[in-house]
Amino acid sequence: KGTDLNFSYDLDYADQRLTKTAETKTVYDSFTQVNLNNSVTRDLRNSRRFNFMLHSTLAPGVSVKVQPSFSLNDYQNKMVTDYHNTAGSLLINGNQDQNRIGKTPVGSNTLQFSKKFKKVGRTLSVNVVSSINNANESFYTIRNEELKNADDHSRSSDLEVVNQQLLYAEKRLNNSATILYTEPISNNNLIGFVYTNGYSSSIGNRFTSDFNPLTNNYDLANEQFTSLFKNEAFVQLTGLNFARSGGKYNFQLNVNAQFTNQKNRIKNQKFFNIVPDAELSLHFTESKRMSIRYDGKVNQPDLSQVQPGTDNTDNNNQQFGNAALKPSYTHGINMSFNNFIAAGNRVVFLNANFSRTGENIVPSVSYDTTSRKNLIQFVNAKRSYSGMISGLYGFPIAGNNKLNLNIGLNTLLNSMSSFSNGQDNRINNWVINNNYRLNGHFDDFDVNINAALTYNILTYSIRNDNNQQYLNYMAGVDASYLFPENIRFTADLNYNKTDGVGEGYDITVIPVNLSLGKQFLKSKAAMVSFCVKDLFDQNKGIAINTNANSVTHTNFNVLGRYFMLSLSYSINRFS
Repeated sequence: KGTDLNFSYDLDYADQRLTKTAETKTVYDSFTQVNLNNSVTRDLRNSRRFNFMLHSTLAPGVSVKVQPSFSLNDYQNKMVTDYHNTAGSLLINGNQDQNRIGKTPVGSNTLQFSKKFKKVGRTLSVNVVSSINNANESFYTIRNEELKNADDHSRSSDLEVVNQQLLYAEKRLNNSATILYTEPISNNNLIGFVYTNGYSSSIGNRFTSDFNPLTNNYDLANEQFTSLFKNEAFVQLTGLNFARSGGKYNFQLNVNAQFTNQKNRIKNQKFFNIVPDAELSLHFTESKRMSIRYDGKVNQPDLSQVQPGTDNTDNNNQQFGNAALKPSYTHGINMSFNNFIAAGNRVVFLNANFSRTGENIVPSVSYDTTSRKNLIQFVNAKRSYSGMISGLYGFPIAGNNKLNLNIGLNTLLNSMSSFSNGQDNRINNWVINNNYRLNGHFDDFDVNINAALTYNILTYSIRNDNNQQYLNYMAGVDASYLFPENIRFTADLNYNKTDGVGEGYDITVIPVNLSLGKQFLKSKAAMVSFCVKDLFDQNKGIAINTNANSVTHTNFNVLGRYFMLSLSYSINRFS
């Protein structure tokens, strides 16, 4: 008998300021809508989290574990944005001031009972998992827009003003109970029976009000952007498991039958799925192994995707829910092989992932000439695919393993359907990466040299003229030398270049970092160091995000050159 008790408490505070320029292109069949955003954001967050775990052995082979946790997150986000939207001959100039204030308490608990019987392999376990998430947010949006002719910038309509308050309350509840029983049928074979009963509930209440200048308050109800919604899902799963262990292999097969009853005030839907997964592990030698795994997974739609009503907080998009959305189903296969050849200190690693998703949940985007925004609703598409193949070969090029070279190659493909003005738009995104890393370890000198080339290809089926190809070059050197008197000098230089994205986003960044430190005290436990980060103030932030029907290029502020004096002390105790 025995009891283990663990608990922890975390407190985090963050104050982040971000300046960002983002260009988003949304592709339609006859035109491309371009949104240019210049924003300044201040984000304040205060998080507290408490974790507790009690694990007690009540009798030989009988144990109980209780693991509750609670977190509370407070935040305030202020954003000021100037934006310009171009769609055909129409130009929209606008500015937007937003303030979000929210609080999110989250609680969860896991209760586990397990029993091992005298017969080896016979076990019984019961797991009960519960979680509740409450979110309350006040969201204020002030927006001013002016419509102009894109050709000569002459005004085509009067100034449009939005001054709204959104009060949003969300409550999520999840409960599940699982019973698992295993029984050995021979020395190497094991069968198991599993049953799960689950319930999830999502409630989202959106109350939108317009500002009333007569009362100086938000008391004019806006029914267009107000919605009350509850979505529930009842899940029952029954499964049979089989496992076999051999001298050179392990095999496991799980076949589960899952019934889902999803209902809300608009539509009730029932689904039945067979959810299998299997894994085969081969152990050729202690250093050569291979595994093949198949997974099936049912993905439930999120509350934000099914809730009716329209979200008016974005200056470029309006999203409204689809209560008839179905769950998606993903088939995934993973294959991996690794071999370490001790005689030559060589490493071979190969990995491949392939997945297919049916009834994939994707956005359907259309352009609304009245609101002059992209209207987004999530729908089910026929299928999407993704695949990745990666490999690594490492080998020494100098004696005594002092100098090693690793060569890597990675290829990734994502292919999915989305809808643009009702048309099926097949989007393919290829990423090909070739990388090299040279590691050297000598008496007082260490050096790492790396280089990589990444080639990105993005294609749309409805508009070939919006296809994009760009390259990213990366190279770097990280070196350190230990001088007499335990003085260590460290330097690293990185070269990053993006080419082919477009003006303003094809950049070259060469940050240089230097550090000089001295170790002292017994066993060199303490170290004082002086360092300069980004010596020539070269660092820049750039990101490229690909979504269905759109691609966003972003420039953002990052921490530039700074100097730091530090003192560190290491405690090592062995007995």
